[in-house]
Amino acid sequence: MHFYFDGSHFANALIFVFILIGVSLHAQRLAHVRIMITCAIADLALLLYVELRDQAVEDLFEKMAVIPWILWIHVAVSATLLFLWPACIVSGSKIYRGKVTDTGTHKKLAMTFLVFRFLTLATSTLIKHAV
Repeated sequence: MHFYFDGSHFANALIFVFILIGVSLHAQRLAHVRIMITCAIADLALLLYVELRDQAVEDLFEKMAVIPWILWIHVAVSATLLFLWPACIVSGSKIYRGKVTDTGTHKKLAMTFLVFRFLTLATSTLIKHAV
């Protein structure tokens, strides 16, 4: 096993930390909204960076031939986040603008999002150390 600095993995972990900070500030709605929108943009930018990097995905699939299941789980979890981010933003914006007073749907989406976002970080860590 080898350890090396990987900027995208560090960014992934840092974004997750800021997501947790944003979630902890849910009662301070303006701060919560600003942090979470910034995290969404950073997460999407990171995804685009990883996908557009020269043959990064193809190279990874070749290197991960030994345990490809973890890579497929990572891809599935990451793809699910592409739907959960907008769902959380839409439901949260309705609360923020006062159009919805019941926060139950947003809380359920947010908890689902947090689980999937943690799984993304966990699977990327496993992949990083398996390569």
